[in-house]
Amino acid sequence: MRNLIHRSRYHWLRNRHHLKAHHGEQLNALTGHLVDTSLVWYFKEKARDIWKGNRVRGAKSAWQEWIELALVANIPALTNVANLIKGRLWGILNAMRHQVSNGLAEALNSRIRTIRV
Repeated sequence: MRNLIHRSRYHWLRNRHHLKAHHGEQLNALTGHLVDTSLVWYFKEKARDIWKGNRVRGAKSAWQEWIELALVANIPALTNVANLIKGRLWGILNAMRHQVSNGLAEALNSRIRTIRV
């Protein structure tokens, strides 16, 4: 079982729509054994759906519902992420609304760090 779990670790990170059929079956088989992992995978997919969704108007309530459910799940790592999203929800909603990425700012920060060294 440990070997099977080890070989499935990257499948948990993939988008559910891009999984091959046999990988999806493998994850379904492991769901009973890895309850916390499968629950966190569900939350990851739900967050991806909210982020990629075309509805910006309902995004705030969708994120708030996601945060509440994540806190109730009582998984420490998921609770940390929920609190982080809760504290930065305004910025997340603005990024969704304006479809802006902070990639350019991060690249600039990386270059500044390189120059400082």
